[in-house]
Amino acid sequence: MNSNEQSDRNLEIAEATWHTIRPHLERDAVIIVSSSLDLREAAETIASDDTKAVSAWIEQGVVSKPSRSQLEEWNSDPTREFSCAIVQPFVLMQVTN
Repeated sequence: MNSNEQSDRNLEIAEATWHTIRPHLERDAVIIVSSSLDLREAAETIASDDTKAVSAWIEQGVVSKPSRSQLEEWNSDPTREFSCAIVQPFVLMQVTN
């Protein structure tokens, strides 16, 4: 089994607060996944290094880095929760309702 297959099998989606996620921002490792895209699918695609799919998502704006306005909003509410998946070295996060 290659490392990508193993990472797909071990992929977990968890809830985390902004306070917990924020330190990863300092190493530019936070990626926002739009609610129009399944977080698990996005994580598995990134883990499998499918650059064609990821590039298309970036162009469509469904995968991005946090914007300044998002950061300001989340910094004002550090207990806000997000769905997250870790795909080393990234933390993928999705806004929960």
